[in-house]
Amino acid sequence: MTKVDATLNEEDPQGLTAEEVAVWLEQHPEFFSGREALLKLMRIPHHSGQAVSLLEKQNDVLRREAGSLRERLHHLIATARDNDHLFMRLRAQVLHLLDARDWAGVLTALSQGLSRHFDVDRVQLLALDERLHVSGSISQLMTENTVRQAWPTLVDEHKCWCGAIDPDVAARLLGDDADVAGSVAAAPLLHQDRLVAVMVLIAEDSEYFRSSMDTLFLNHVAEVTGRLARSVLS
Repeated sequence: MTKVDATLNEEDPQGLTAEEVAVWLEQHPEFFSGREALLKLMRIPHHSGQAVSLLEKQNDVLRREAGSLRERLHHLIATARDNDHLFMRLRAQVLHLLDARDWAGVLTALSQGLSRHFDVDRVQLLALDERLHVSGSISQLMTENTVRQAWPTLVDEHKCWCGAIDPDVAARLLGDDADVAGSVAAAPLLHQDRLVAVMVLIAEDSEYFRSSMDTLFLNHVAEVTGRLARSVLS
C-alpha cells in the first residue's frame, strides 16, 4: 500500500497535498466507477466564471481534443492534396524533358515547362562546363568561383538554395534577368558527382521562394536534367 493509499484510508485526510491526490487518482482511474453522484457534486472553475461539474469539464476537454484532431486531419488532407497536384506537375515536367531530342531541346523544355507547371517568371542554366552552353538559349557560361561567392553550400555541398536574392548578386549571376529577380531557387546539376551547371528558377515576387521551402521536387528535376546532360558530357 502506498503512502497515499494509507492516508486516504485514514479518518482524518489532513496532510494530503493536491499533488499526492492527483498521483493517486492517476494510479486508480477506476475510483469514480460506481460513484457517479460524487462526480456530480464536484465543481471545477470555468472560463466563464461559473463552476461546472467534473463530467461537464470532461466533455468540454473531449470536445476540444476532437476539434484539434479534426483540424489536424483537415491539414493532413490539404497537404496530401497539394502534394498530389505537385507530383502531377512534376510528372508533366519530367515527361517534357524526356521528349527532348537534344540538349538544346532539354533547355527549351526546362524554360517552357518550369514556367508553365511551376509558375516561375524566368529560368536560367548557369553552365560551368562550356559544352552545356547553347547560344541563344536560357544557358550562360559561369565560373564556379562566381557561383560559390553567392551560394557556397550549393557548390561545396550540392544543396539547393532558395530565397530572396540581393540585387548585386543577381547582377553578377543573372545578366538581363537580374532586374526582375525578386527571389530564386537554385539547384545543382551533377555529372559523376561533379557540379557542371546550376538550374535557376526566377520569380519577381521576393517571397515566392523562401529558405524554408521543401526542395524535394526541385532536386528531382535537377537530377533528371543532370542525367540528360550525359549525352553532351560523355
